[in-house]
Amino acid sequence: MDTSSLSGGLERFSKRKDVNKTLTDIADTTATFNMALSDTSNEYDSLVVFSHTEGAATAVPVATLEASDTNWYRHNFRKDNIDGRRVVLAGTALGKALAHEKHAGYANSAINPSATQMVFTERLIHEGRVVGAVQESFTPVRENGYLENLPGDRELHALSEEYREVLARTAAKVALLQSMSEGSGSLGLLLEREDPIAPDAFIVRTDVDGSRRLARGYQRRAYEAYQNQSQIFLRRLAEKYQERYLIDQYGVKTAYSDQGDGAYLILPLPGGYNPYDIHTLNSYHHYTATPFMNNVRAGLTIIGNRYLGDLTPEPTVQVSGAFGNIEENGVGRFVSTTMYELAEQKTK
Repeated sequence: MDTSSLSGGLERFSKRKDVNKTLTDIADTTATFNMALSDTSNEYDSLVVFSHTEGAATAVPVATLEASDTNWYRHNFRKDNIDGRRVVLAGTALGKALAHEKHAGYANSAINPSATQMVFTERLIHEGRVVGAVQESFTPVRENGYLENLPGDRELHALSEEYREVLARTAAKVALLQSMSEGSGSLGLLLEREDPIAPDAFIVRTDVDGSRRLARGYQRRAYEAYQNQSQIFLRRLAEKYQERYLIDQYGVKTAYSDQGDGAYLILPLPGGYNPYDIHTLNSYHHYTATPFMNNVRAGLTIIGNRYLGDLTPEPTVQVSGAFGNIEENGVGRFVSTTMYELAEQKTK
């Protein structure tokens, strides 16, 4: 990564001229394909170019091109829920296309299930590697209407073949953008994209009341012994969770992270869970997350009584959890706004 001319350190990735030029080039390169799609149907409304690295739980929108003539209301959902955000792949046609197929054909939008919206996905491949996808969106011309002029599947395949060189150049630009971020953390983090509208994990935080006091003075050694045993216990719980659900979807790893006063357990949502379905999330919370947190609380309470009982009367273990999204930073640690939110709940 290029360094700033100032002595203050590294240049902000999202403000780098070469990064923004590459983002502009991606949009410009895809413009002719977008215009051709606009001619296929008045129900075509937009094209989004996504960057995706193998195994990542999310994709990053890096360019959005709108149809040449369309009503403004058809873009509101996309602007609020996709543009400027990362997109969780689980349960989506985009995720299916990236993981398994050259294209997913037509599919109902998983992200916008309440509307009549169809998407068509085409993978972007550069030097034999899938670097992302182009997803085309079709919505009714009239608000709350029906799709009446949807292009045929074969027509869109033929159009993709006609513009194969354009898509190849787009893929090359996306790969270039990815290379710029290599070794510095996720592209979504570096481009300062907002969290997705759907979670990809459930995050659990643990702490002991008065932990800072216990970590100082004569009780420090007993507290360190407690920390050692609690870490072993929590790691084993994380391993059992991963074994139970055979976690392998989109690279979200079950993890234990000890961070000073508190600790975090990251529980990826198992395969088959649709994070865009509130009923699925409620079921997971009731049948999986709550029992897991109860096990954490019970185990840490037993360990706390054994190691800290003579230092503080009835040591109180705090356990909280919430759905959230995780990313890997430049040093291989998971980061999440949910972690900060859970920590703030403890300090209030």
